[in-house]
Amino acid sequence: MTAVLGAMHHCLFITLAATAAPNMLKIPQERPVFLREYNARTYSVRAYLTAKFLADLPLLFISATSLLLVCYLLYGMQSNFVHHWILNFSIALAGSSLGTLLACLSAGTPGAGLGVILAPLILDSFPECFSSVMQPLGEIPLAFRWLSLFAPHAYAVSIAGDLEFDYIRTSSFPQGDSSPFAARREAYIQETAHRDPFTTLYWKNPLTTKMQMKDDEVETDGFNGYIPRFWFTVVLLVVISALLRVIACWNLARISRSLF
Repeated sequence: MTAVLGAMHHCLFITLAATAAPNMLKIPQERPVFLREYNARTYSVRAYLTAKFLADLPLLFISATSLLLVCYLLYGMQSNFVHHWILNFSIALAGSSLGTLLACLSAGTPGAGLGVILAPLILDSFPECFSSVMQPLGEIPLAFRWLSLFAPHAYAVSIAGDLEFDYIRTSSFPQGDSSPFAARREAYIQETAHRDPFTTLYWKNPLTTKMQMKDDEVETDGFNGYIPRFWFTVVLLVVISALLRVIACWNLARISRSLF
């Protein structure tokens, strides 16, 4: 179970970092051409970043699909592949937006500049610290815990376990059953309670709640347990991606105007 959860978290983390890198490195390289065309009023900052986003969509699709396929097949995941892909593609959008923002922060410096300096913090340390993968969020000082609300990876990680292990909640077995399946369910209850206090910050975790009920009260309602949280997480990731691009567009426009 730990291996499967680790594989899903690693897949999301690699997707976030891999989709951020192209824009973070490419946009600064295109800066001389962009400034020339911007000065000539050939296109605006909004048009430039929109074109970059549309051109990136095929790459995001390939990255999200290939990375998920490797984890899904090698680890023998049991969950709905389409739901996993939607989540992975959502985190790819967030990663691309983060890369765009880091690149636009470097618009006023030579080369990749500030973006490369901040990349290890934003794409590595920040997601690992606040996604409850390496350390339970409850053990992080309260003064810093609120930063998890700004970590796209944390939202994806919080729903990933529910996607994979929903079948445990929707299956019933007799009281006192000592089968490996019963032990696996109990292990997931304990691990989720220990590792994922983040979920209570923005949505009640229906999976863990139902699994902690008495066996004769467990409901077999298919995927209804995680579906509301799943779509909430996907929409939230898309909104975060859009906000990151708006901030990037504003910053690039501000710097570009100051140069002419």
